[in-house]
Amino acid sequence: MWVRRFAISLLLLIGLPLLGIPAGFALLSAWNNLDARSWQALGRPAEVPTAIVDADLDEVYVRAQDGSLYVCDHTGPTRNNACWVEVDQVGERDDGVRPNSTYREEVPSPPGTIREFRHVSWYHAERARHSRYALLEDGSIWLWDRSADANWSLVLLACGPISGLALAIVIVLVWWGVAGLRALWRRLQARAES
Repeated sequence: MWVRRFAISLLLLIGLPLLGIPAGFALLSAWNNLDARSWQALGRPAEVPTAIVDADLDEVYVRAQDGSLYVCDHTGPTRNNACWVEVDQVGERDDGVRPNSTYREEVPSPPGTIREFRHVSWYHAERARHSRYALLEDGSIWLWDRSADANWSLVLLACGPISGLALAIVIVLVWWGVAGLRALWRRLQARAES
């Protein structure tokens, strides 16, 4: 009886963490799909833009039909064209930003016909961020943004096996605790009867 209980406990302690490995990959995949958000509307400046001049992770510069230059810093509010400001020149780009870099994974299409797009990436050790800007035929500017962090990915992958092990420990402790209480109860009943 105790040998069988020990074997089942060992199987639980090994099996549930192993079953947690695919769960960790599923969690990572779900997180990546959630993080690869859809396109966000940035509106458009007062004058209809004709071209994307430059872009950074948090800013996009466009040239309007009348030749004026506008910037949208989308770290703040973007509704009702709130981010668009007319400027004289393009600002300095953040260190490590790679303009016109390529992104190898699939990016969903923005809601409209693309006139022009610009892609910028930033890499630092185990982290990366990708921003894609699209100028549509109607003059609106759209943003697609994606961040990746290898350390966070490892944490998400480890969640499956760690959760499996924690569940196995709880099951085994409860199971052995109930078995121990039953054995104690039987001994107490046997003493009471004798």
